[in-house]
Amino acid sequence: MPAGISILVFSAYERIGYLCKWKHIFCSFQNAYHQKMTPDSIDWDLVSKTDAYLIPGIFALFGVILLLL
Repeated sequence: MPAGISILVFSAYERIGYLCKWKHIFCSFQNAYHQKMTPDSIDWDLVSKTDAYLIPGIFALFGVILLLL
């Protein structure tokens, strides 16, 4: 139960962070892409829409599955 809730909270945090354009969320995408961190020069067009919406969605689905089990 705690794992499912934690994963749901994480997926919501990632999605809200992308929508609100938080710097540390952008840097986490850069880290995932193995790019140099540029917190002072943020270009949100570099982040794939698929990654921004699909990854949190998969985490949310996994969290729901854990809650149901």
